[in-house]
Amino acid sequence: MISSTLFGAADPEPTSPKTEQTLEAQCSSPFRDNAILQQQIKLPVWGASLADAKVTVSFDGQIKTTTADTDGKWRVVLDPMDAVKLKSVNDCPAGKSMTIVCEKDGKKAVKEIKNLVLGDIWLCVGQSNMAGSIKTNKTRHHPQDTLEKANYPALRQYGSEDDKEWVVCTPETAPGFKKVAFFFGRRLQSDALVPVGLITAAVGGSDIESWLNQEPYETGKNHLKFIDPIAGSSLRGVIWYQGESNEKDRRHYEPKLKSLITGWRKIWAQGDFPVYYVQLPGISVHPAAP
Repeated sequence: MISSTLFGAADPEPTSPKTEQTLEAQCSSPFRDNAILQQQIKLPVWGASLADAKVTVSFDGQIKTTTADTDGKWRVVLDPMDAVKLKSVNDCPAGKSMTIVCEKDGKKAVKEIKNLVLGDIWLCVGQSNMAGSIKTNKTRHHPQDTLEKANYPALRQYGSEDDKEWVVCTPETAPGFKKVAFFFGRRLQSDALVPVGLITAAVGGSDIESWLNQEPYETGKNHLKFIDPIAGSSLRGVIWYQGESNEKDRRHYEPKLKSLITGWRKIWAQGDFPVYYVQLPGISVHPAAP
């Protein structure tokens, strides 16, 4: 059984927002100001309003209309769009706004999500090594002027495990970026010259079981808390840095990792998107294998 309560997967329904429903659109994560939206594939947008409200989503010349269901949930799918190529990592295309108009009983509410840019989104998941931020200790930075040069307006991070906002990379905000995600995104952006969005979901000390979502394993608490709310939002791929809490698993780790990859690919319903993972060095001494 696949766990998926999200509206972006093959045939799911969106989770209801925890706040009281209003006519004004309540958009699900990660549709926030400053977001990177995935280029070149269909882009689902979903949220909630009042039951039976007419919902019109406008973005980059596209207009999609639907009607909220009896629970107020709604969903539209935008056609694929291309990102604007960057001239350099210090460049950024002009941000665009998404407008969501909800109408019912002669009343209208308009929500605007600002400074949106098309690019590639990577989900960055794991335990402490993925959760750690860059911070400001320059002696651990390579090169040591990493922060001073961190003027990357098209590199942005969304923390699904903290304040749930998109942060644009600047020398002032860079210390809060997750270090593995930051250096991955910076290198990727310098090679591809497209905007890059980093969605981070990492918990220090977490085991892989807490991130799984399909049989024969139980659905893990971190999957429910951090992955479910963003599943189905279009992305390019995943990077995974975890294993210390499962270091005694040895060969038994492989089927769990396969389950994680296939389970996530199923709920995203985007095909076999890439999943890159870090192979850990030895972290303790074990007897020689028989």
